[in-house]
Amino acid sequence: MKIGNKKIIYSKGLAFYAELEGQRLAKELADGWEIESINWFGFYKLKPVPKENSQVTIDFLSRKKS
Repeated sequence: MKIGNKKIIYSKGLAFYAELEGQRLAKELADGWEIESINWFGFYKLKPVPKENSQVTIDFLSRKKS
């Protein structure tokens, strides 16, 4: 679903399918959409960016920023 210049999509199970979610987000990036945020309900907010082909890796490790 598009709202203004943002796009919202739902996660298909980030905790169970992290690799598949990474592939899905890489496809969105190739289409010109980069993840901006994800909420507790599993919805991604995407913002428009120049198209690029790259791999997306999901990291669950939380670190303090120095």
